[in-house]
Amino acid sequence: AVLLVISVACCRAGQLTVDSELPSLGGPLAAPTFAFGPQEFRVRGPIVLVSRGDFDYDSCPPSLTGPVSYAVRGAIVIHVAPDVRKCSYEQHCRSLSALGALAYVSHRQNAVQFDPVPGRERNNWHVGDERRFPIPAMDITEAAAEPLVATVSAGARLHVVVWADGAASEAASSPWVRLWDGPVWITIQVGLTLQALLVVEMCVFRMFAFVREDNGLRSTIPQMLVAMELVANAARVAYLSTDPLMCRGAMPKLATDLLIMVSAGVAAIGTALFLVYFLEASANAGIASYGLSQRGGCYLALFVAVAVALDLSNAVVYSLAVDETAQLVRFVISG
Repeated sequence: AVLLVISVACCRAGQLTVDSELPSLGGPLAAPTFAFGPQEFRVRGPIVLVSRGDFDYDSCPPSLTGPVSYAVRGAIVIHVAPDVRKCSYEQHCRSLSALGALAYVSHRQNAVQFDPVPGRERNNWHVGDERRFPIPAMDITEAAAEPLVATVSAGARLHVVVWADGAASEAASSPWVRLWDGPVWITIQVGLTLQALLVVEMCVFRMFAFVREDNGLRSTIPQMLVAMELVANAARVAYLSTDPLMCRGAMPKLATDLLIMVSAGVAAIGTALFLVYFLEASANAGIASYGLSQRGGCYLALFVAVAVALDLSNAVVYSLAVDETAQLVRFVISG
């Protein structure tokens, strides 16, 4: 067996020391911890790879199936290309912990092509999670981890020692934690939130003026346009002020996805309504012909239909199950 060492040590992102027999496995390998797992630990064991195909997702926690379910006992499990749309990282950890796994390591192999920095999913949680991982959990999603995964996939028996020195060293070592806690990120977050709040305020006053002028709420393009902008920017305020990019872990993943979906989709519809309004105003002013306005209106109607269809498809993708959406509603109502 070859001995590797993965660490999360003070003031550095992590280290992987490879036996000289396998120099191709490379040098230091970052392994930041998940926020809701143990922050101080030292564990040694063999590596076992699992993938999304090894789990049965009929319920959460998912059930590990096949011969690999017996191999994870006493092992440090590397989850290759995890599917956490329905069952969260915590639920995967609970499933593996029940089978005797010592630690969980995520490697989002499908994201490696984008040259990611490990730790992006640090605060990812779902409705129903206790936000308390039963075993140590880390992330090694980066291109440097590919040789390790490929070597184990080829049949090599490797052992690793994983450890972390606590939340303080994690804050010092993880680039994502340093970014989220730094003044630049906070300044951007506050600035974008204030900008969205200003637009919300402008929409409220403009809507009030339109309602007074039209003697009530009407299905006119100006009122619908302002309403779309109001909804889109209200969603932006909720997203930007609480948990953009899951930087604080304040909201479940599904809630952040839905806020992004609502903001982007409604804004697209608002843009289409504005262009329709512009074409009508141009035609009335003699700037554009009526025929051009009609053809443009048809194209914009198609644009709106596509935007609505994308919103609906995104809702299906992000929800995945009716019961999870119902849980989200209960979570929002309960505060």
